[in-house]
Amino acid sequence: MPEHDRSYADIEDGFFSNDWELATLNHYQGFSDYTIGGSHYSEHGYPARAVTLHLTYFAGEQLRIHRFVSDDRSDFKHPKEKFFQAVKKLAEWLPQQPANVQTPAAQELAAYHTQHHFPGLGVVKRLSLEHHLQTMAAYFKAHYPLN
Repeated sequence: MPEHDRSYADIEDGFFSNDWELATLNHYQGFSDYTIGGSHYSEHGYPARAVTLHLTYFAGEQLRIHRFVSDDRSDFKHPKEKFFQAVKKLAEWLPQQPANVQTPAAQELAAYHTQHHFPGLGVVKRLSLEHHLQTMAAYFKAHYPLN
């Protein structure tokens, strides 16, 4: 099993980043962070032993990441079934979260559980990234308003 799949299953929730604070302290003009691996985007995804959905969210002023990992991590087969295992966990977790965590992208991901629809891992990756961008945009709008 790839090391990252094992650690994602063991570390369901944790600190993600405070790079924007460090950028301010160091007088940088910007920052970047990476919620998904790799710089190449593909609508088709790739084989994995586990399907892991990643959602960033703010707990107070701390940006955290929550991971929803499929229970089946034994082989590279059945990504659709693994997705349904992971998205079920997300669909149960999301309604318990504050409104700022329930972005349009996160709601779209959770809806796949109700619809029992597998959009493909590339679409899941895109929605995870959209959620992160929506989360950060809302945070910056609230904390760094334009005059």
